[in-house]
Amino acid sequence: MDQNKNILDNGAGEGCVSFDLLFRYMEKNTSEMETLLVEKHLNTCDLCRRTIAETIRMEQNPITDSEEEEALGELKLTPQEQVEKIMKMASERTTEQYSEESDNVVKLPADPIKPPPLWRQYPQIAAVAVVFLIFVTWSGGISPLLTKMETDKEINSAWALLHDSLTYNVFSDARLSSDFQPRTSGKLMSTKANFIDRAEAHLLNALRNDPDNSRARQQLTEIYIREKNFTKADSILKETRKSAGNTAELLNNYGALYFEQGDWQQAEAAFSEAIAADARFLKARFNLALTKIQLQQPEEALLVLNEYVTLEKDDILKRAAQKIIQDIQQSGGNDP
Repeated sequence: MDQNKNILDNGAGEGCVSFDLLFRYMEKNTSEMETLLVEKHLNTCDLCRRTIAETIRMEQNPITDSEEEEALGELKLTPQEQVEKIMKMASERTTEQYSEESDNVVKLPADPIKPPPLWRQYPQIAAVAVVFLIFVTWSGGISPLLTKMETDKEINSAWALLHDSLTYNVFSDARLSSDFQPRTSGKLMSTKANFIDRAEAHLLNALRNDPDNSRARQQLTEIYIREKNFTKADSILKETRKSAGNTAELLNNYGALYFEQGDWQQAEAAFSEAIAADARFLKARFNLALTKIQLQQPEEALLVLNEYVTLEKDDILKRAAQKIIQDIQQSGGNDP
């Protein structure tokens, strides 16, 4: 056993025979016992078998002087340097392999890939642009479009000033065609008089841009009726009638103009024409009832008001009409 231990004690790795014994075995310079031990060991050790095979290969193909120098140089490298060299060799091998594989791949042209056109990337924006161009073409170009935008801006600025300023009494005032704020007390008046002047300036600017603009004309007419500038109101109404015809809104404002002047016959006729032009225009119905009260026709006023109440959706305006009906009934059909 001591002899066996000495034979195996100098192995290159744990449990391997020594290089000296292995090489003597290859040179057939071992005892019978040593030969048995080596051959038994070779049955289970791949490392020793590869060592013998590599030794035989080197004997058949001796290394050159440069390979010997490189091998000696490897021995001088630190473990870290050896790892770095192995990684470099592996990287170079991978690059070579990729190059060989890429030679078998069909190569695309070197031209850069062109992105799709913008209209495909942004279809919604493209659609808006097309609609805009069609509208601009239809409206006659950019200049008319800009003029319209400026006109609308002036009218909207005027309306912002008038809507809450040009109020009216829901019980006694003839209702103008625009939707001004109702009041439950007081006469038709502006709570912010300076707003009226500013609104008038905006509307005059709008009419300079577009002399036939019906919205600007209507609001300006209503300012003049409110301010009791009846001549200017009548002039605008006549011009509007020439271009727009007898709309319910125009006829109702005509009636309001006559109503404010106390011309009850003319007012009644205008309000009746407005209802004939548009039976759903409730302002004209209510104004007709007020006019009939002034004409001492309470029964006819009741008929108009009862029908008005069934159609009116605004709670404040409906209650105002119901209060007038109640007053007429309590007065025995006489003027409340």
